[in-house]
Amino acid sequence: MGIRVRGLYDLQVIDLEIDEAERNLRVVESGLGESEELRSARESLAQASEWQAELRRRLRNLELDLEEAIEKRKASEKTLYSGKVKSPKELSGLEQEVQLLKRRQVEVEDETLEVMSQLETADERLERERKRLKRLEIEWGEEQAELQEKQAALSSRLSLLRESRERLQVAIDPEDLATYEDLRRRKGRQGVALVQNGICQGCGVAVSTSKVTRVLRGEELVHCANCERILYLKG
Repeated sequence: MGIRVRGLYDLQVIDLEIDEAERNLRVVESGLGESEELRSARESLAQASEWQAELRRRLRNLELDLEEAIEKRKASEKTLYSGKVKSPKELSGLEQEVQLLKRRQVEVEDETLEVMSQLETADERLERERKRLKRLEIEWGEEQAELQEKQAALSSRLSLLRESRERLQVAIDPEDLATYEDLRRRKGRQGVALVQNGICQGCGVAVSTSKVTRVLRGEELVHCANCERILYLKG
């Protein structure tokens, strides 16, 4: 109903498809790249690895401390029981030293057992974090491949839609096009409204019979008295 308005309506159909494709493309592109969950998993793995390394260093130091305590105790016991020391004061001092070294040995052994237990837990945690990261990397890789495929498809579709728009735009009167573009900016990206059963589909307000008649003639751009959109009747 009106070649003049039909061109604008067809242009709007393409513009709305372009709008939707661009929105979808933005959503897809926002999902490209590493996710927060993946970055968090990498950080957790690094922390688990550092904690394991720290426990291993502590265990090695404790093993050296234990070895030293045992050697010193044995040396003191050897001197104590050698019979070479006669002085009661020196003997008493050696006995005290042996007892101190024994207590130190027990303390180091207890601490060593505690660190070994912690290290076992740390090993288990590290393995869990490794498996978690591997799983997330696989899932992420699959998601990225899917998103890249969607990105390519949407980009291709947008190119075709924009080419179609360019072809349509050439045949539209520049003043009509300017009016349409202005309305699209001001009216939620929709400058043309269908009239169905005498109702403007842009705002839901009834269109007068005289305006419907003018729309049917197609000699001018007829605007809705309420929302100002260009009215169009499908024929």
